[in-house]
Amino acid sequence: MDTRYFIGLDLGTSGVKGVLLSEHGEVVSTVTTGFEYYLDGEAKLFDAEKYISACYKTISSLAKAAPSPESVVGICPSGAAGSMLMLDFEGNAIIPIIGWQTKIAKEDFDEFYTVEERAEIRSLAGWPIGPGFPAAYIPAIRKHRPDLMKRAKKILTTPEYLAYRLSGEFGISHSLAMPSTLCDQERGVYNEKLLKKLSVSADMLPKLLDKCAPVGTILPEVADELCVSRTATVVIGSFDHPAGAMGSGVYDVGCGLLSLGTSWVVLMPICDRDREALSLGLVDRFMRDGAKYCLMKSVASISDKIGELRTHFFGKISHAEFDELISKSSLGAGGLRFEFAEGDFALAKGHKKEDIARAIIESAAYKLKANLELLAERGISAEKFTVIGGITNSSVCIKVLSEVVGKPLRVVNGESAGAVGSAMMAAVGVGVFSDEREAFEKMCFNEKIYEP
Repeated sequence: MDTRYFIGLDLGTSGVKGVLLSEHGEVVSTVTTGFEYYLDGEAKLFDAEKYISACYKTISSLAKAAPSPESVVGICPSGAAGSMLMLDFEGNAIIPIIGWQTKIAKEDFDEFYTVEERAEIRSLAGWPIGPGFPAAYIPAIRKHRPDLMKRAKKILTTPEYLAYRLSGEFGISHSLAMPSTLCDQERGVYNEKLLKKLSVSADMLPKLLDKCAPVGTILPEVADELCVSRTATVVIGSFDHPAGAMGSGVYDVGCGLLSLGTSWVVLMPICDRDREALSLGLVDRFMRDGAKYCLMKSVASISDKIGELRTHFFGKISHAEFDELISKSSLGAGGLRFEFAEGDFALAKGHKKEDIARAIIESAAYKLKANLELLAERGISAEKFTVIGGITNSSVCIKVLSEVVGKPLRVVNGESAGAVGSAMMAAVGVGVFSDEREAFEKMCFNEKIYEP
């Protein structure tokens, strides 16, 4: 039998990362395409067609690296769910994509949800409800633009919108639905009480599926445009950090993932979804065979703050130059520690540039360590940690992180782990493997260990 290939997509906040993965575990090609966004006041918005164009560009570039279109048999989107759009009865977007970092007015949010309702929603959804994400956007649109709600047939987030454009079918995994806070996580259904409050019917939302489930077959005209098989299956993936765990082999209780992207997130597989876990962070459905849930604790949007400090002190310095400066400093960074808050610039006065560079990364690492220590105090810990995300391109930064955390750090698939996890889910969805664990074990990816 000819080798089969799978396209996995990691839909991020600022762009899409994609891989072409063979059934034998060879990462044949990686492609990253940026998303264009614009600001409308405080709202971060994306044009829906430009968003799809960026995704299609990524898919077609990956597909062209395969031996033939017919060899590409599965496509799976995963990613940072929570950005929302609405479609009319013809399937056209009637609003721009509302980026998940957008927040509605505090007075609107306080009007929509009582403190008691917020607590109840969190206990059911596994995710705290706040002024961002769909459960906040929907009532705000209904209040300020009721005409749009009258035109809306479907309410989606970006991964299932892409799946719809590829296949013509609607479906979302329980994991991808988590940030919307519209679901009852344990029961695996939509929260009927919340939908009633929002005047939204379940028919307006995509059907809930397990991750790795097929959504549908790719549309023939789309297959031809993207250079993939006309029989390729579109499979639904998971939220971005669990997808990264899939792609780096973090499956079991006692293992931990450090997913370092826009936010720096600790992910820990857990067996039970109890009150304490819900109080510590975000809970998501995880393994079908193994740890049923995972707990995520985030240092939110820390990469943006790292970038601000780096630009302020060093301008348009290259990654290699920045790493060189860090390597000339040592643990403690000469006593400098940033708080990523107003007044940080003044803290660096009198410090050497090498210590400033190291302190930028080291200070973020200490915030991550604080989350690890908080979880450990509650009995959720790991001796074995895997790191994924763009920071894995810098052995210097990973070394700093290992020294701060005080543990060996394992790197598997690095920056591409989320996309690799998505491609593995595509392989499971088309039946090549029984589950993600079998896929990972048979693909035999390389790993590297960094000691503190």
